[in-house]
Amino acid sequence: MSVQPAIDADGHIYELPEEIRPYLDSKWRSRGTAFWPQAQPWDTRLGGAIAPPRDYKRGISAKQQVDIWHGILDDYTIERAVLFPTGAGGIDKLQERDFARAVMRATNDHFSADYQTDRLFPVGTLIVREPETAAREIERGARELGLKAFVILPDGRPAALGDPFYDPVYEAAQACDVALTIHASRVFSHEWGGDKLQTFSEVHS
Repeated sequence: MSVQPAIDADGHIYELPEEIRPYLDSKWRSRGTAFWPQAQPWDTRLGGAIAPPRDYKRGISAKQQVDIWHGILDDYTIERAVLFPTGAGGIDKLQERDFARAVMRATNDHFSADYQTDRLFPVGTLIVREPETAAREIERGARELGLKAFVILPDGRPAALGDPFYDPVYEAAQACDVALTIHASRVFSHEWGGDKLQTFSEVHS
């Protein structure tokens, strides 16, 4: 019986600020502030009921994660995996714009150099609040880094995603033949009514 090949279209990586830092321009490397804001009160492991495969957990290096991911693909006969950032999608929420741009570029450099293989496809980050900045990063990421997709979180946007405000982003993605992926976010969930919910299962639904 033949096995139907599969693609994991929603894998995740646990990016580490200390592994992104070397890719930052020198003027930013000594800065101690967070690379993305945090507002995540939910128990995403359901009290430990959801166990990660092969000890895939926060705090392990990019190399360890890549090795584990290749093992997961082999275990489950998966051809390839698309790997979303877990925290770095929130870079767009950084209020200091020069710093945000620097972290975006460094993160994408890190993803390309340290996570990308012939079977693993990390998803780049964007600052879509600045459409022209995002468009330039799409062009750089696609043409120089080999990234195939970029993530947009739906919360914290200055306009709905169908607004012409974002046209430069969409035009750049189309010109570069890369995917723009809309990924749900639990972070800052109060923006869409998550402050009315009490459990992670409600939020995830």
